[in-house]
Amino acid sequence: MEVEKLEPFIAATKNANVVLPLRTTFYGAKEIGVKDPAGYVVVFAEMAARE
Repeated sequence: MEVEKLEPFIAATKNANVVLPLRTTFYGAKEIGVKDPAGYVVVFAEMAARE
């Protein structure tokens, strides 16, 4: 799920089951992935600024 700012989602995942730790991809996106209560993995991504 692409989000404008990742920081609020990082703060909200403090008690979540993080399955993809915060990382920066080779294409510049910052991502974090969590498992929701139903067992689905949701990845939040903030895309790099385009010049």
